[in-house]
Amino acid sequence: DFIVIDQAGESHSLARRIDGVKAADMRARLSDIDQATLPGARGARAEQAQKALEGAQKAEEARRAAEAAQKAAEAAQEAVERQQAADEGLAAHWRSLPLPALQIEIESMWAEKKRGEEAVREVGVANVLLRGAERRIEEAESRIEQATAVQKDLWDEWGRGPVGWLKQVAVKTGILAPDVWREAERQKIDALGKLATGVTEKHQAELDLARWKPLADAYTAEPVEGCPKVEDRLEKAMAALNHQLVAQREAERVEQARQRQQRADERQREWEARYEREQREAVEQQRRAEIEEISEIVRNLESITLTEQGTYRLRYPDLPSEELKRQQDLLRRYPDEAKSAVKAEVSERQLQAEREKDRGFDMMD
Repeated sequence: DFIVIDQAGESHSLARRIDGVKAADMRARLSDIDQATLPGARGARAEQAQKALEGAQKAEEARRAAEAAQKAAEAAQEAVERQQAADEGLAAHWRSLPLPALQIEIESMWAEKKRGEEAVREVGVANVLLRGAERRIEEAESRIEQATAVQKDLWDEWGRGPVGWLKQVAVKTGILAPDVWREAERQKIDALGKLATGVTEKHQAELDLARWKPLADAYTAEPVEGCPKVEDRLEKAMAALNHQLVAQREAERVEQARQRQQRADERQREWEARYEREQREAVEQQRRAEIEEISEIVRNLESITLTEQGTYRLRYPDLPSEELKRQQDLLRRYPDEAKSAVKAEVSERQLQAEREKDRGFDMMD
């Protein structure tokens, strides 16, 4: 009979697990399957155990990979947060500096940036010069080897004859100088000169590299945590400088507006003070004019009679009602001045009456 093995390794009869199906029907239905190709119960259990083991291993590997990814993500997030905190601290430092000190810091960073850029350029130039010098040295050495090989071949050729040694001696002492030998010698001398020039240029390029490469490496190196590159520091410092300049311009604008308002307020106060002074002067002038008019009104009275109560009864001349009312109001407005004017007028009229009386007696005499 056909059996199935579950993941736990337990065996189950296939016919019994399907309701309404008999073992004979199951064998007939699966008759086209070669049972020899199917594993036995022990083999199936072994395969299930192996699959379970592999599944557990894959699950463990997936769990470890997930944990590693989670830790990496957390570490990256922590690094980002630390960098953000460092950036915020640096920006706060720039903002806290006074404007002159911040400008000095920016000038220093600009100088550092220019030195770094100059170092990068100089390193590039030195590398180009170094490669050119090395290429010229190789070419000169190759030409020297070629010329030396030509001379060696000639020397060996001359030494093979019976009197070849005489030719060698003549060439060595300078008595004999064949064109080929002389041309090879000239090429060697020319190549030696170029070799010396190349060596000098290479040495100078190496000195330039030794001088500029540390600065260029420091300028182009990846920033470490808490120490950003000069471009980043300069960018934040420039942002802080712009912020301070904007704040300074705003403060200057506010101060100018305050000063303008202060000057306007001072002009307003001056104008109000002048207006009040002019008003007081006008009131005083009007008062003096009215007081002077009181004397004139009293002089024009038809009669002034002293009553039993000690007051004076005044008789006005024939005047329009409005003018009469105005004069009466004026006397009531300045009672002390009116009283003094009335007394003075009474005294004056009494003196005048006495003078006229005396003059009448004189005329009678």
